[in-house]
Amino acid sequence: MQSLVRVGLVDEYRLVLNSVALGAGFPLFKDLPAPITLDLIQATTYANGAALHVHRPATGRSATPSPRS
Repeated sequence: MQSLVRVGLVDEYRLVLNSVALGAGFPLFKDLPAPITLDLIQATTYANGAALHVHRPATGRSATPSPRS
């Protein structure tokens, strides 16, 4: 997946979140050439505590926040 992200071929991210604390894990977005700004399209929570978040890459906005005056 990481190589597809790097060349801009991913149009939607579906992330299932489970509240678990681990000491290690696989980095999902390792070695990106630049930050990606994502828009949250949908969020669904389930009775077991899991959550599904659907994101799409934002258009026309920078991933780097502007400095505050």
